[in-house]
Amino acid sequence: LHRVDRRQRQMCIRDSLDEVVIGLGYHTGITRSTDLTTNIKVIDQDSDIAGDDTGYGLGIGLRHKLIDNIEVNANLDFVDVNDNEDTSLELGARYHFNKAYSAGLSYSTSTEDVDAISGNIRWNF
Repeated sequence: LHRVDRRQRQMCIRDSLDEVVIGLGYHTGITRSTDLTTNIKVIDQDSDIAGDDTGYGLGIGLRHKLIDNIEVNANLDFVDVNDNEDTSLELGARYHFNKAYSAGLSYSTSTEDVDAISGNIRWNF
């Protein structure tokens, strides 16, 4: 007689992550309506499980102006923080209210199985 106990205990692990990112970007025109973009950033993370660490990120992408107020973009980013490396692809769109202010919406997916939808407001000066 063989008895198998099929009960499983599930473990719930909770982690809180606070992140501050400061970066600089540069763009240059490659056609009349398309720019090549690059960025570099410093990333400070505070995690309950992994602890505190500072890392960096590098990115390259394209942005294209569809019409006067709307542009689309695609970016490839590399991040190294807390001994973890991650590469992500981001696709997004931006609406320009005027020359100084715009709002964006984007979707990103990464090699670490993290999918995100994010919004932002940008001020150009």
